[in-house]
Amino acid sequence: MNQLLVQNSELAKKLLIAVVIAVPVAELAATYVGRGRGRGGVRAAFVEALMLRGQSAAPADRGTKPVLVLSMVLAIFAAARIAERSTLQFGANGWGTFALGIAVTLAGIALRSWGVVTLGRYFRREVVVVEGQHVVRSGPYRWIRHPAYAGDLLFAFGLGLAIGSWVAAVAALAIAFAGHLPRIRVEEAELTRTLGVEYTEYAESTARLVPGVW
Repeated sequence: MNQLLVQNSELAKKLLIAVVIAVPVAELAATYVGRGRGRGGVRAAFVEALMLRGQSAAPADRGTKPVLVLSMVLAIFAAARIAERSTLQFGANGWGTFALGIAVTLAGIALRSWGVVTLGRYFRREVVVVEGQHVVRSGPYRWIRHPAYAGDLLFAFGLGLAIGSWVAAVAALAIAFAGHLPRIRVEEAELTRTLGVEYTEYAESTARLVPGVW
């Protein structure tokens, strides 16, 4: 069993940890920036966040939030276990694939953050349609309906590769996708129910996660 680069190299280990820490930092920053745009700035966003603190998940969630979170945790755990086996590394576990993996994870974080900022005050971590909400067609929403979820999947794949295995990257992607699929179905059903024809027409002209594919 070959030891992983992220175990042998302090630099690789620190970079990987930094990328993981960047996830919640970027999420918080994107949330506040998005909610603050045109609404009194970041201070107003902070006040709004305090007002919403403790808000229970909308019934439209149908239990998909914990499934989504669990899928990301399992994806990371599975990637780490798979990558430990040298027979499943397939040419990964080097600085080249590590750098590529880190680049993909950062792209995922950036895509999710872009989507969150673009949604602004409409962004919620539960399936909730805010009063006065309309279909957002700017930013990444011009091409895909769920950029935040697409960002999650990129992050899972990139992290698996950075840890040291192409097999781990694919497995992490598959597990994360399985956990996101119910959420996507529930969210689209709620948006169709509440926004009606506006969302239906938008859905017909855009892909869910990958332009031209699905």
